Amino acid sequence: MKHSYVLYEYSSVVWNRRCPEIASAWDEKVWDKGTLLAFGGGFDDANFEHAFTIQRIQAKIRRHWLQLEKMNGQPEYRAQSLQNIKAELDNWKAMIPLVASNVNEATVCHPISMLMLYNYSICCLYQNEIVVPTLDDYSILLAAAGENARCFQRIQVHQPMILYTWDWLYSQFTISVILLSCFWGTPYMYRTTAYQAPDTLQAVEDCELILARFAQRWEAAEIYLETFQLILSETPISFPHNPNFVLSDPSKLRAINLIQSLEKGKIPVSVIVMLKRIVNQPVAEHTQMY
Repeated sequence: MKHSYVLYEYSSVVWNRRCPEIASAWDEKVWDKGTLLAFGGGFDDANFEHAFTIQRIQAKIRRHWLQLEKMNGQPEYRAQSLQNIKAELDNWKAMIPLVASNVNEATVCHPISMLMLYNYSICCLYQNEIVVPTLDDYSILLAAAGENARCFQRIQVHQPMILYTWDWLYSQFTISVILLSCFWGTPYMYRTTAYQAPDTLQAVEDCELILARFAQRWEAAEIYLETFQLILSETPISFPHNPNFVLSDPSKLRAINLIQSLEKGKIPVSVIVMLKRIVNQPVAEHTQMY
């Protein structure tokens, strides 16, 4: 039961692309269940209740994007909605030390797993195919994606948890692309010190290591590692590397072919859009800021 809610979240992005009506039905059930529990006294298990609470927030995030799409990305609505949901997530994060369990065998109850869920939810809240992130959004995404990657790597290296499933591959590939997109979307002159912080650079390395392990496990997962490594090789991590913020022609051609292959799979639309933004980024969009 406890594992099913985590599986639900990491598979929802896949179902939302293939069968949005099924994903919407699931969200409604989570939402309704949360309402019933609010009036019925909640769960007996505090850490399980905490894990379920973030499921309800994640359902709210998907509702946020659906509503925003209907409103054609109205900035006033988005700003207020982001603020409200971000506050809920931050309150949820603050409760982790009180409800998490280092001895509970359910991975969802481990503090690092809960921290991963928080950061993944932040990424879902600030990244979507219908809106290009702002510079402030990219700073938030950089921190969330970076911490998520470091947590996943730490779990695999130091904790007795096995998270190698296809759903986890999709989620970690998403995190990896989000992390790189922050560098592509933020010109050097507008970056905070966080972009060169040791934790951030370590997270980039961790993303590659994580995807490499998946590629070793399944031959079909090699395309995710190859795509990440190709984009990473020309990502403007630090000045003066790639000051024009554009892929070389050979890399662009290869990236287009890889993206076409990924589109045939189960990768969320938002990830495909992020990759296409990187590949099709015009020179003028960045060079005019120097």
